[in-house]
Amino acid sequence: DPVSRKASALSIPRDIMVWHYRIQDGECVRRYQDRINTSYSIGWAEGQSFDAAAHQAMTDISCEFGIELDHYVIIDFLGVENLVEAIGGVDLDIPEDLAVPRWLYSDEGDRPERYISFDSGLNKDVDGYHAVAFGRYREDSDLQRAKRQQLVLQAAVSKTLALGWLNNPAKIKEMWDAY
Repeated sequence: DPVSRKASALSIPRDIMVWHYRIQDGECVRRYQDRINTSYSIGWAEGQSFDAAAHQAMTDISCEFGIELDHYVIIDFLGVENLVEAIGGVDLDIPEDLAVPRWLYSDEGDRPERYISFDSGLNKDVDGYHAVAFGRYREDSDLQRAKRQQLVLQAAVSKTLALGWLNNPAKIKEMWDAY
């Protein structure tokens, strides 16, 4: 909200069952049920573009939950990694219930799998690779994974604000280029 200078993030569990919709004469028309995480792929299949994919997800969220979305950002894991790197890493204050035991992580890229863990408490200067790994851990529940991802997002936003980068056009461009 540009007036209040506030932003909100909502995590919807990826496996929640919803109706998928199309808009006809300004009304939500149900098509079929499936998990919410298929909304994006349905839009992509029908429109063959990021915009079509995002708008299908936005339509399903709006029609199913009554939440109006005005804007969207599409970012993949590498984009998150690059953004965290651009701000010099993040400090994650990890609560006990979000700690991650030793596990074998693969970013599905060219890098080899490796064992990593995240203890509860303050984890300082977490780099992009590890911030993404922390957010992707899924050996517990979707809700805990969403909390981890929100923790990374909050830490990145807090650091960006603390650095004063949102008032610095050169730094905004640097973050955009990393994205």
